[in-house]
Amino acid sequence: RYRPLVGASAVRRDRRADLLLGAHSAQMGCVAYRSPGGAPMNRLDRYIARQVLLSILAVLGVLWGLSLLFALIDELTFMRAAYGVPEVLENVLLTSPRRLYELLPMGALIGCLIGLGTLASSSELTVMRASGVPLVRIVGAVMVPMLLLMVLGLALSEFVMPKTEVLADFKRDMARN
Repeated sequence: RYRPLVGASAVRRDRRADLLLGAHSAQMGCVAYRSPGGAPMNRLDRYIARQVLLSILAVLGVLWGLSLLFALIDELTFMRAAYGVPEVLENVLLTSPRRLYELLPMGALIGCLIGLGTLASSSELTVMRASGVPLVRIVGAVMVPMLLLMVLGLALSEFVMPKTEVLADFKRDMARN
């Protein structure tokens, strides 16, 4: 049995190259095989995508929270007898999908930079490049969370935002007048 680290699970001799290249991409002693659509997503790709996605979500959470706080403070200046704190909170929550949609590009950029910076600061990107992982593969792994964010933005702009914005404007106008 081959155990590279104490406590690590055993890796069969014919599966050692699969750790970086993926089970379908490499075979020991054979020419690397790639499927027609490119190599499948392997452990390394998922690791990069997870690091970037978690960084993006953290940045979006902070930016969205600050945006909602500033919107709440701004709406509190319009409080009257019929437009109290519950109505203000309802208006801020109904307009929150629009605020998230506006913050998606900036949060994605900053989160991507933080995620890749975290990988670079611990020399993980250097190790990946030194072990022969092409730059295109790393960029492809980073693009997976970006595609998920694009789908989220599309869903927000096409299905959620039109309904919540109309409802928020209607309720705010009714409460203010």
